[in-house]
Amino acid sequence: MKHYNSVAPRMSLKENKEQKNMRDPSNWPKPLHEFISNCFSKASEMKLPPTEKTKFQGELKNLINLAITKGKIEENDWTQQVLPSLERRPLKLDLYCNSIRHKTVRSFTPPNQNFIRIAIPKKRNMFDQDSDGDTNSGDDSYEPTINSTKIHPIKKLKKKTNNTSSMVNTGNGDRMTSEERKKLRGKRFQRELNYTPTYEPDIPNYDTNKQFVGKSTTLEKRYLRLTSQPNPSLVRPVHVLRKTFQLLMDKYLEGTKYNYLCDQLKSMRQDLTVQNIRTDFTAMVYEFHSKLAIEFADLGEFNQCQSQLKLLYNDPRIKGTDKDEYNAYRILYCIITTDYNEANNLKLQILGEKAIIDSHFLEDAFRLLNYVITGDYYRIFDIARQIRTKNEKDQKQVHTKTHIDILQDPNALKLNHAEMYFFFKFLEKILDRERMKTRN
Repeated sequence: MKHYNSVAPRMSLKENKEQKNMRDPSNWPKPLHEFISNCFSKASEMKLPPTEKTKFQGELKNLINLAITKGKIEENDWTQQVLPSLERRPLKLDLYCNSIRHKTVRSFTPPNQNFIRIAIPKKRNMFDQDSDGDTNSGDDSYEPTINSTKIHPIKKLKKKTNNTSSMVNTGNGDRMTSEERKKLRGKRFQRELNYTPTYEPDIPNYDTNKQFVGKSTTLEKRYLRLTSQPNPSLVRPVHVLRKTFQLLMDKYLEGTKYNYLCDQLKSMRQDLTVQNIRTDFTAMVYEFHSKLAIEFADLGEFNQCQSQLKLLYNDPRIKGTDKDEYNAYRILYCIITTDYNEANNLKLQILGEKAIIDSHFLEDAFRLLNYVITGDYYRIFDIARQIRTKNEKDQKQVHTKTHIDILQDPNALKLNHAEMYFFFKFLEKILDRERMKTRN
């Protein structure tokens, strides 16, 4: 009797499209979001050390990718799902639906073992890893066998060529061997590796080997993207930038348009970057700009400021005005952009660094994150009502100032607003999106 090779059916376009849609966290089922939130909460309660935190995050990512790759993200019972690193006992990382199937379905061995099994190539997941990764998740990929004998993959045979066939005519009557061509190719790669890219204004640590100090005394300067080495006569030193910072604060209090303030602040940030200045003053400039971006709904500029603040806050020498407040804004931004993975990673990092959360900014941000992920609209609008009431009450007690010393006044970056003003500005965008969901 003739035996045939088993061939896995090709995935249809519809299945491909469904799998692609499931890579978007916003399309994940509600039980999965609840499972993720519960895992992070449990991890924070267990106070995992850094190595186990990394292991926990890797297991969570691999498990979700396994569900997406196998098309079982809806089928799996996430209320019963567990992670080995959070159970404190030896478990195999696998989907709950797979473990149930293994227990209830008896394995079947065909009577005739003389057949060829074909290895299915591994697929890449959304984290650019093999679908089975190193999770030991019970993937059904295997090596081909005949009567329990491993069959090694067929290697491509290279055609044998004469030495004369490996010679290349250079056009001058000379011939170049393959070894000479390899040497030329190696020199070309070396030139590419030694190439120095052109300056981009928002990349930190620019030209750290050379001390660069600006000489310009101009307070106001338009932002222009650099296309060559910066000119010291056009760059302002720190003492001039401090005066510019105060000038922009005064103009903001006078009601100057945001376009002007944004352009001037981007120019300031460029001068700080060129001179490799990374101090509390630098953090304050980015904090000021990020709050203006929140007030005037400029999410793109806010994202740029927060990206730099994230790097600055990693420096223990930089204190910042209130890191908890700006980390809370980062979480709200992730909620607006539906980047829940980044929000949960930031939450886990903060919980690992702080034994007790003593910031109401972070407390409210964490609560909102949980409510949005689980789709608890009642609690979302309830916490919004509480924050709105508190903001309106505090705003009545604010004494408006016509001049604020931005470098000396500890409350300068409140910008004549109540404490929760900018938090609520972000929250309003989240509420608009959640209202659209309830209508659909």
